[in-house]
Amino acid sequence: MEQNKLSIDTQCVQAGWTPKNGEPRQLPIYQSTTFKYESSEQMGRLFDLKESGYFYSRLQNPTCDSAAAKITTLEGGVAGMLTSSGQAASFYAVFNICEAGGHFIATNGIYGGTFNLFVVTMKKMGIDCTLVDLDASDEELRAAFRPNTKLVFSETISNPGGRVCDIERFARVAHEQGVPLVIDNTFATPVNCRPFEWGADIVVHSTTKYMDGQATAVGGCIVDSGHFDWMAHADKFPGLCTPDESYHGLIYTQAFGAAGYIVKPPRNSCATWAAARVRKMPSCSTTVWRHSTCACVVTWRTPTLWPLSSRLTRAWPGCTMPTIPTVWMLHWPRSTCPTAVAECWPSA
Repeated sequence: MEQNKLSIDTQCVQAGWTPKNGEPRQLPIYQSTTFKYESSEQMGRLFDLKESGYFYSRLQNPTCDSAAAKITTLEGGVAGMLTSSGQAASFYAVFNICEAGGHFIATNGIYGGTFNLFVVTMKKMGIDCTLVDLDASDEELRAAFRPNTKLVFSETISNPGGRVCDIERFARVAHEQGVPLVIDNTFATPVNCRPFEWGADIVVHSTTKYMDGQATAVGGCIVDSGHFDWMAHADKFPGLCTPDESYHGLIYTQAFGAAGYIVKPPRNSCATWAAARVRKMPSCSTTVWRHSTCACVVTWRTPTLWPLSSRLTRAWPGCTMPTIPTVWMLHWPRSTCPTAVAECWPSA
């Protein structure tokens, strides 16, 4: 059976690694800097990206690729890559298509570390970031765009504010302007929400949080939906759509199709990788289910937390606090809602 047709629970365990006869049932950690080949000619073809394979673990590693493939399957994307942290994932997601002289838009409730990265660090690199409110009108969002705007960035659920992004609306406005929407899905995880199903183009994660769930490893991931048409806006994204002289005139979107966005960063940005974070991912769905159920119980039994309903109302018009289980079922179809409803609202 195709892995993208399996349940989210099974994907957490099985996706990304399909052993052949005689191979390890559990994914091993390939702790090697380099890989052996019989001829320098074959190595040359690998370096020139004319063949696929492993030769240097900073660029690719079988363990990392399997972990990235698992997260890509969970998110419903076409290609993914790991980074050494969630901040690295956010950085490369932007820097891959936005260089000195460029501009992008981010929502103002994002994680503090990401805020500092975007507003302070990247400004030193000549990249400007405009912050907008999650509740900004479409007109206010459009007013934030500039001719050199490359992308819009937000979080599914803001950290630590807990505000919910209207992904469909932000995606619609971004696409009107010819740029992709990047969503940090760390807090929700694909167990609760898959942003690609609501129009997002690229997803980033800090796998350090719920994706790992055991506080044993720091890591990050970028996943591409494959839906954004880079060539339709080639003037905005020359790094993907024009020849890369450092790789003999290679054009990433032509050579790698929908995976072009993901192939580029390790070659051009020296992304760092780490392998150990893969080990605990099979427990992701169980961990997130229990977290969500506990949050559901606490919120329902604590009336002072009910203002949360106003946030959900803005994200999904018509929602009120007593109907949160229904909203979860409608908008987060792969979420923990069946468990939460059964345990918190037996009569629902």
